[in-house]
Amino acid sequence: MPAMRSPPAPLAPAHIGGSAHAGLGLAVAATIGAAWVITLVMAVGGSWPLWLVPLIIALRTFLSTGLFITAHDAMHGLVTPGWPRLNHAVGALAVFLYAGFGFRGLLEAHHVHHAAPGTAADPDFHRGDSRLLPWFVSFMRRYVTLGQLLVVTAFFQICIHLLGIPVGTMLLYWALPALLSAVQLWYFGTWRPHHPRPEGFADEHRAVGERWPAWATFLSCYHFGLHHTHHLAPWVPWWRLPGADRALFDAGDRELDVVGIVAGAGGVEEVRTSAHRITPVGRVDQGLVGSDDHTESRAVPHGVAVEGAGDLQAERRISGAVD
Repeated sequence: MPAMRSPPAPLAPAHIGGSAHAGLGLAVAATIGAAWVITLVMAVGGSWPLWLVPLIIALRTFLSTGLFITAHDAMHGLVTPGWPRLNHAVGALAVFLYAGFGFRGLLEAHHVHHAAPGTAADPDFHRGDSRLLPWFVSFMRRYVTLGQLLVVTAFFQICIHLLGIPVGTMLLYWALPALLSAVQLWYFGTWRPHHPRPEGFADEHRAVGERWPAWATFLSCYHFGLHHTHHLAPWVPWWRLPGADRALFDAGDRELDVVGIVAGAGGVEEVRTSAHRITPVGRVDQGLVGSDDHTESRAVPHGVAVEGAGDLQAERRISGAVD
């Protein structure tokens, strides 16, 4: 089981590395999306030896998971920070390619999850039965909709009837990886970190994190197993979670330094605050990430209030214009 670790020690300046440059975030998202499309075209268009089929399925599963992780980062405004419309569009495209989902509904549910993780209000939490299979079934019933099923059915029919792709090929290289990635995402991103345990949790996030090397958390689910760290610092993109995890839990007795990118009325601001600890409080009156209303009230890291306001020191750098 994932290890429960005590709340994070304070951090030294610049140790969390939480800012996500819009160009790099977009490049990471584009790489995953392009790889997903290319491998799908190659897989359904070729004839592969039997020994290679499981490897192709594994790769396609991993890339399908990557699509959803991209959409998840977009839910936190991290794909193209400061360009919310582009960020929203990338997230919507990623989750649509993944399995025909609508981005808006997932976005709203995910912010509810961060506001009340591991409680009855959490849409990702179990509905009275915390065993693995019943929880997974209730989770899927919560998110699979008729509209989403119609989209994937239409895509499947187009591929087999208009493009002439064999049914078995579509099942192997498109449907099966999508289903396996759903299990992967749920197991490493919901069940393992949020599963109730006798010893309880370290804080109100009701989450634990893996104690694995970075290569293992990457291969398992794009570092999604560092889930406690994600809840503590939801403004950190997935590809910087290992560094944030080390900073949060291995920093020793040092001063906290939280770095986040936020969208304010005048542009993208990198906000650096120094205090003694952070207290996650949910959405902090900033509306949904990716919305088009930009006000100064949104110029705080998502889901974070900093204690010891009298001790705060802030540095703000305008790094670009809001889309």
